[in-house]
Amino acid sequence: MSYIVFGWFSAFVYWFDHFGDLLHIFCAPVCTTVPNQLTDFIFTEAAEAFYAGLLMSTYSATVCTCPLVFYFFLLFFRPSFFTAESQFYQHRMLGSLFCLFLTQNLVLRGLMPLVWAFWGGFALSHKNMTFLQPTLGLSPKIWPYIWLVVCCLGMAFFLVNCLYSVCSFQQIVGPNLDNFPPVAHCGTLYFF
Repeated sequence: MSYIVFGWFSAFVYWFDHFGDLLHIFCAPVCTTVPNQLTDFIFTEAAEAFYAGLLMSTYSATVCTCPLVFYFFLLFFRPSFFTAESQFYQHRMLGSLFCLFLTQNLVLRGLMPLVWAFWGGFALSHKNMTFLQPTLGLSPKIWPYIWLVVCCLGMAFFLVNCLYSVCSFQQIVGPNLDNFPPVAHCGTLYFF
């Protein structure tokens, strides 16, 4: 347990110290050089940059220490599993890590640019309306954007992991049902 806490704290300090790099990772998919696109984020409060850095560092440290947590979990519980259960949970944890890193790329490279194009197009199309002042400039705030990205990452991981769990459970219930004791079927949903 102390290795996990030390690893998480080390990753948190590293990412909090490298706030600019982390901000670039979170915001790079939506920052384009296309004309008439919203590319600048604003900080409206003095503490907003601190809270954004805190949230991004916490999320990134958690993602970075997930393999360590899964490893120690498997190392701790492996002696109590049957051979087939041990192999199943090892594959399940590796699959969950794959799903975690897959959803990171899916959300940051696929979903967020689509959402950003929708919101940016909406804001730019309303700039041409006659009742708006011509000097009105719409700039997105960084804190709601970072919060949206973290929520989308968590939700996408949860949905992909649910789909992976259902597929894994179908493999157990299928032809290999005799390899597991009856209690093992209840533990299939354990890693949600």
